[in-house]
Amino acid sequence: MGERLPTHPVALKEHILETLYSQKERARIFSRFLTDLWKRINELSAEQIAKLELQIGKERMSLLRQDKNPAEVAKREESLALLDSFAPEMKKEIFSEMSSDPRQQEFFKRKRTETKAFMDIVNKPQLGGGQIVDIAGGAGDVGRALSVLTGKNALILDNNPHQVDYARELNRILGHHNVEARQFDVRKEEIPAGTWVAKHPCGDLADQIIKQWARSENSPELYLMTCCQGMARNFDNPYGFSREEWMALCKESDLTNNEDEEKRKRGQEAMEKLDKARVEYLKQLGFDANLKVVPGTIKGNVIIAKKKSV
Repeated sequence: MGERLPTHPVALKEHILETLYSQKERARIFSRFLTDLWKRINELSAEQIAKLELQIGKERMSLLRQDKNPAEVAKREESLALLDSFAPEMKKEIFSEMSSDPRQQEFFKRKRTETKAFMDIVNKPQLGGGQIVDIAGGAGDVGRALSVLTGKNALILDNNPHQVDYARELNRILGHHNVEARQFDVRKEEIPAGTWVAKHPCGDLADQIIKQWARSENSPELYLMTCCQGMARNFDNPYGFSREEWMALCKESDLTNNEDEEKRKRGQEAMEKLDKARVEYLKQLGFDANLKVVPGTIKGNVIIAKKKSV
């Protein structure tokens, strides 16, 4: 039998987020565990190494041992073989040495808050698009959460193959059969039709997404939570800024993470100026557009744009 989900919308939303981020936290810890195992491979006996070479291949084993980050390049079956090679006592000792990083806990707490706020903005009884398209979505937190909440299919697009693999693994673990993850380059490929969501696309990707959405025919809605724009400073902009002003604002917007309150305020003001210009640009093209700010977040500006017929 499948999992019985809460029927109340608020309870269902909390259940979805708790399940998702609890699993991501466990995955993060296990990833660190595997990384530590690869780093301590020389602690295996000669007999254990020889057995591992039979499973992985001597040449492949040599390459992995020479790599600076073998856990990142190892195939799943290779990591599983390594896991089996360590004695249970040693694995327990290594795992017990791992402690939860308070910064990581704060990171996941912030991401959960942002995702919940984004879902509150996007979700409604009937989304306009036929599917949810989560652009530059990483593991697809927003897309998969909205898919569970609405019953719609979700397509996660990301250019990082490791993120795509992780998204597919989460599909298997969480039983998300309506979620597809695909490696995708926003700068070179046409984004498929649907309700477009994008949470913190880096650099110029926000502007690439806006440009594509403006000319798309079957994508009635766009929800875009912007990110720091430092990496966009060397790209052209269609928003009326001079090159010098654009570069200065993009650079300044990176200060939203700064610990100094005054610098952080400057960064937020720069981000708001950039995002208001994006909204105005969409309005000039004839779309309904507005900017919503999620309180209590570092980067909580959400651009909402809709075609007039929606």
